[in-house]
Amino acid sequence: MSQENVEMARRGIAEINEIYKTGEFSRSLPRIREVCDPDFVLRPSGMFPEQEEMRGPEGFLKFMHGQAEAFEPM
Repeated sequence: MSQENVEMARRGIAEINEIYKTGEFSRSLPRIREVCDPDFVLRPSGMFPEQEEMRGPEGFLKFMHGQAEAFEPM
């Protein structure tokens, strides 16, 4: 993996962690668009309640929001 890809992955993970911490899902779409490819496809493995395929930044954000709803705030 190139250093550029490593840095992109780190930025993406940091962004995801911040969204989970703040709960600012709807306001985070512009930031998610910066780190998520428009052709991104998420296919849940069957371990999650979500079963449908989700596409792009909007689909990724929908998945994250569903995951956050499954847990109580700390």
